[in-house]
Amino acid sequence: MTQYRTIALALAAVVGLGGFVAGAEPANPIIGNWEGSFSTDEESLEATAKIIGWGDHYELRLTVDEYTVSLNGERLGEMAAFRGIEGPEEQEHILTAEILDGELTGRVAGPEISADFSLERVFHRPDNLGAEPPEGAVVLFDGSDTDQWVRHPEQWPVVGGAMQVSGSNLMTREEFGDHRMHVEFRPAYMPEARGQGRGNSGVYVHGRYEVQVLDSFGEGIDHSYNGGIYGLRAPDENVSLPPGEWQTYDITFRAPRFDDDGEKVENARITVVHNGTVIHDDYELPEATPGGLTMEEGEEGPIWLQDHGGDPVRFRNIWVERL
Repeated sequence: MTQYRTIALALAAVVGLGGFVAGAEPANPIIGNWEGSFSTDEESLEATAKIIGWGDHYELRLTVDEYTVSLNGERLGEMAAFRGIEGPEEQEHILTAEILDGELTGRVAGPEISADFSLERVFHRPDNLGAEPPEGAVVLFDGSDTDQWVRHPEQWPVVGGAMQVSGSNLMTREEFGDHRMHVEFRPAYMPEARGQGRGNSGVYVHGRYEVQVLDSFGEGIDHSYNGGIYGLRAPDENVSLPPGEWQTYDITFRAPRFDDDGEKVENARITVVHNGTVIHDDYELPEATPGGLTMEEGEEGPIWLQDHGGDPVRFRNIWVERL
């Protein structure tokens, strides 16, 4: 079993650009990660921010020295304006910020501190975005067609080298036992939605165990969020990127074992590397997750991509190496 864990952990160091563009397609110029500085009269500190779209407003979460404050904002033409109040009434600090010409600038004013901050948009692209399949791997999608899939693949349009969820679950023609899989996905930007409605899909290994796909940028940690093994285990970390940016899963799967009479003697196990970070390390899968195939469990099974109500999630560069 150690060999499978070693292979899985090594995936975090894989780097390859192949024929894919290792870039982002921003959902808009405001949401996403920002980095820069926070300066007072005495010192200058590193600052980071996340901006999330929530229906008719944006939320800016500014973090300085492990302290986070939240500001609400709105888009005003080509700019965005934010405002927040921090501290008890007698010590209120007013925080204001704006985004203009791609720069986030702001100020904190109050009795305890006055400071200015300035940040720029950054894109944290996974190192293995566009990873090339190794020799002998089964290429399930290379950006051209959906021939390796069944269950109405014609309903999934191929757009810009990616296939988009539309109207049906997708299942591979081939079945796999022990394997490692690379898949790239892009959750849709759906700011009007909440929770499970924000760009929902899933990658089912063996057709039975779902690794959740969801826009969980800026959210906490939960089994139902991006990277979770739905209904069973939350990821160790939430390393989700903003919607509209490509993300990666590298999944190493050890199939269940059966004795000569067909009785299962060992559960399946899974390791998941999300955007280069191990979020499930050789986790034993005690049971199937909801929504997958109901067929009897065996030594091999298909890969299944979920259509969750037609959320326009996209997938690309999918390949499987048998182990």
